[in-house]
Amino acid sequence: FWGKADFWAPDLYYYEGKYYMFATFSGTDGIRGASVLISDKPEGPFIPLVNRPITPNGWQALDAALFVDENKDPWIVFSHECETPFIDEARMVLVCKKMFAQKLTKDLKEAAEEPVTLFAASEAPWVIRNSYYVSDAPFLYRANNGELLMLWSSFLLGKDGNGQYAIGVARS
Repeated sequence: FWGKADFWAPDLYYYEGKYYMFATFSGTDGIRGASVLISDKPEGPFIPLVNRPITPNGWQALDAALFVDENKDPWIVFSHECETPFIDEARMVLVCKKMFAQKLTKDLKEAAEEPVTLFAASEAPWVIRNSYYVSDAPFLYRANNGELLMLWSSFLLGKDGNGQYAIGVARS
């Protein structure tokens, strides 16, 4: 298996009659990505669906989540740690964390389209910079009123002036 280190952020989904685990791994080259593992049972055993990351090749990507849209198309939503920070003009800061979505093939083995930027961590007014901006752990949920909600994590300023890890909500 390509993933040799950094085994974290497993999320489990039931999709098309099977159980799929989306988890973050790092290869021997230090590149971090998300892979999909499959099982017939929620308790496993899980085996790799393909022997490579499902996130874009060469990207430092982590914390992948599966979302199936109203057309039954599967998407992966993940955080990207960029290699080269960009400047957020509105806040005049360097940013190195963005949330992306990418449509997958129905069998979850390949990307079907190019990734789409959802937002940068620096765009959320509650997020503070903690060495750099953080966007972690997306989880999507369709509310009863039709809104698409994404829970995600970053740092906010605590009462003591230190950054505290917190969960925010993005709406679509």
